[in-house]
Amino acid sequence: MNEFDSPSYTEYAYEKKPEGALRTFRFLLVLLYIAFVGLLFLFCYLSKLIPLFALAPVFTWMLVFFTWRYVSYDIYYTFNHGEMEFGTYKTTKGGARRRPRFTVDVRLAEAVVPYSNATDTVALRTCDKVYEYCSSISDENLILMIFNKDGKRTAVIFNGTKRVASLLSTFAPNAKGLKDKDFV
Repeated sequence: MNEFDSPSYTEYAYEKKPEGALRTFRFLLVLLYIAFVGLLFLFCYLSKLIPLFALAPVFTWMLVFFTWRYVSYDIYYTFNHGEMEFGTYKTTKGGARRRPRFTVDVRLAEAVVPYSNATDTVALRTCDKVYEYCSSISDENLILMIFNKDGKRTAVIFNGTKRVASLLSTFAPNAKGLKDKDFV
């Protein structure tokens, strides 16, 4: 039996929806692409190298290729025997590239509760760092986990499912209210 067949293993992946700072950053990148093409045309026109402007699509594609990945990504987490790994991944032609960001031992978490945007903002203010590993902060099926990472109080907000809620209730001693919430 491998880890994927284990009753205490689950994996969940979803797309990050553009909202808030991510949406603003996307808008600024699109403006950068437009300004880049305009400045390239101006450079070619003033230096009388107008045929060089034919390479503008290639240069623009290179710029988009190396910058758009920072605003268009997917999020995943895995739960394996009481440890959760959070990260991002990008699907390419060669397969999915995973970038693990951090791992949390849920047994050491201070609190694991269903996240409510209205009531949990006070708890988030006491945290030094807040990670949003959720598809959308306005989603209803979110879980808030508060823990210590490198001596700093850290919170992570992530999408919850029935399976993850039952595993967290089993492994995390400070999990409260997860069994009462109806996760999809």
